[in-house]
Amino acid sequence: SGIENNPTVFYHLMPGSTAQTNKFHTFYLQQRSETSLRDNVTWADVKVNHPLDYESIKEYNLTIRVE
Repeated sequence: SGIENNPTVFYHLMPGSTAQTNKFHTFYLQQRSETSLRDNVTWADVKVNHPLDYESIKEYNLTIRVE
C-alpha cells in the first residue's frame, strides 16, 4: 500500500458498462500472497469466468483498482 508498516494491498476488477469492459463479469481476479523472510508479496491473477468469443468481442479493456 506504500504505507509504512502496512504492506497489505487489495486488488479490485472494476465492472464496466459494456461487454468489452467486463460488464458481464467475464473476468475475475484471484488474489494471492506470499511471505518471505524480508517481504510480503501480493499478486492478482486475471482469470476467465466464461469462454471468450473472439468473433463477437475482439478485445477487452479491464480496469483494476489497487488499494
